[in-house]
Amino acid sequence: DSRCPEGAMCAFAGFVSVEILLDKTVTKVITELQNPTDYKGYKIVVNKVTPNLRTKSLIKESDYRIEFKIYK
Repeated sequence: DSRCPEGAMCAFAGFVSVEILLDKTVTKVITELQNPTDYKGYKIVVNKVTPNLRTKSLIKESDYRIEFKIYK
C-alpha cells in the first residue's frame, strides 16, 4: 500500500496491490485502483480500499477492506 496518506502533499495518488482468491486454484493480483484487470472473460475493478492511510500510523493487513466489482 503506497497510497498518499490523508493530510499529505503527494505528487501522485500512489498504488495498492490486492490479492483476491477467485477460484480454488488461482489468486489474481490487481495492482491499481480503478484499473480493470481481465480474468477468464471478466473484468475486475478495485473501487475502494479502506481505511485511508494516515501519516505516522500503520494499518494491520486484517483491518483492510476492499470494495471491488466483477463484470462481463
